Amino acid sequence: MSLTINVGEFGKCVSQDSLASALGTTSAQLVFHLYSAKAPPYRLFTIPKASGEKRTIAVPPPVLMAWQRRLSEYLTASYLAKPSVHGFAKGRSICSNASEHVGRRLILNIDLRDFFPSIHFGRVRGLFASYPFKFSNVVASTLAQLCTREGKLPQGAPTSPIISNLICRRLDNDLWKLTRSLGCKYTRYADDITISTNDSEMPSQIVRAHDPSSGIVNLGDEIQAIFARHHFSVNEMKSRMHSADRRQEVTGLTVNRRVNVNREYIRDIRAILHDWGEYGEAAAKKKFEIKDAARMTRYGGSPTLGDHIAGKLEFLTMVRGAGDPIYTKYAIIARKLSVDLRAPVLCGKSAEITSFLQEALWVVVTLDSQGNPIPRGTAFTLNGFGIVSAAHVFTELEEITGAWQVVRATNPHDAFPIHMYRHQPGLDLALISTDAKSNATFRRSQRSTEIGDDAVLVGFPNWHTYGDLPVQIATKVIQAKPISGVTYIGVNYAILSGASGGPVLDYRREVAGVIANGSGHKIMPNSFVSIRHIDAVLQGRDVQL
Repeated sequence: MSLTINVGEFGKCVSQDSLASALGTTSAQLVFHLYSAKAPPYRLFTIPKASGEKRTIAVPPPVLMAWQRRLSEYLTASYLAKPSVHGFAKGRSICSNASEHVGRRLILNIDLRDFFPSIHFGRVRGLFASYPFKFSNVVASTLAQLCTREGKLPQGAPTSPIISNLICRRLDNDLWKLTRSLGCKYTRYADDITISTNDSEMPSQIVRAHDPSSGIVNLGDEIQAIFARHHFSVNEMKSRMHSADRRQEVTGLTVNRRVNVNREYIRDIRAILHDWGEYGEAAAKKKFEIKDAARMTRYGGSPTLGDHIAGKLEFLTMVRGAGDPIYTKYAIIARKLSVDLRAPVLCGKSAEITSFLQEALWVVVTLDSQGNPIPRGTAFTLNGFGIVSAAHVFTELEEITGAWQVVRATNPHDAFPIHMYRHQPGLDLALISTDAKSNATFRRSQRSTEIGDDAVLVGFPNWHTYGDLPVQIATKVIQAKPISGVTYIGVNYAILSGASGGPVLDYRREVAGVIANGSGHKIMPNSFVSIRHIDAVLQGRDVQL
């Protein structure tokens, strides 16, 4: 089995002194913090497991943490994870792990008992003393002391994940060979092992007996022998196998038809947001603290209600993907409850839903002498930039009678003064300075717009009342023309007055440009400015209103 090891400063360690130098310290400091009874201790706290049991987290003191992180960087740069390994591997996650088993007929989940604690000092020392490291006895022992606490791998140290993957590489190899020979799929995420098949029965080498009602299994002799050979034991009471007619889960995600969170997860988000909106933040916080009294952050503190809901929403979008309507729905509700929570980014399916679009769209108005709004154009919130419109919305007016505002089209109470706008002369784009808070944003497209591409024009032509909805016009790109260094893109639809400044979305429902010219324009009618010019506006000049 081959494994490439970084032969930099770490690979050259032949003594405790050279190891200390590689870790950025001295031998005396290293010995003190690893062996002295007076050295700062690990900080311990517990977090609840899904089963209701408690998991002990041991966080190393700052000095050990720094050394462990440095060692972890060396090891991680040297480790090439096998395709079956998804835990603590770059570019992989519980989602990639679960995706390997979507739509399978039978799924077996195996739980390894006391995974991190079972990797003791001797095993870690043996890892560093053997191929491919082959460190001296002193270096291997010192490294093992650095990576363990009370002779075991601590859950909470930055070195533990990569050490566990290195320890398990032969286990992974043997399990992959066995499952592959039997027509099954195998993956591992830390101590969660998953094996799946499309056959009507799991091979007897893997499962000897199975209770379909409870899912409890007795593992086969061959797979049991592999675990024993690599010094791991299986908790068979927590190991389960389920068929496609029941809910199948892999690392906590359902995989019957697609990778997804379970229904209880969505219900929990909905319940928290309902309590927050109905009874106020204080009441919702109190209920949350009672329900999740044992919950703690990785730093040992208790999460706030906002932190908790933000984490749940981030996890939801990670699993269901960008632009997911369910995530977007609840993220908008959360944003309305607290501006400290991140506004969702509209793209894909979420940017097709009018009620979502309205949360990222604005109408630019001036006020008449009676304080009534006069529509001047459309604006929208672009993720990472703020509120964007066309510059001519502000400049092509014979007379301005009152103050400028951006108004949320569906709510007259959401009106905010425009302080100024920034633009680049010769470029029909503007960044608006206002205190307006958007409940959703659009995503900028990174692809070039080509002739023949589909496009969607979004805006408020002839907006008059707060009941007006934004138009979404499907069209095609028919022309692209550079004018004075600015790319204008023409479409086969007559753009109406008032739509200027609105976003043009590509087939991914990402912003490809900003509506600029209507059907009456002499040079480039029915066109928009490519969004790739938006960066130049950042270097433009500010115009006070």
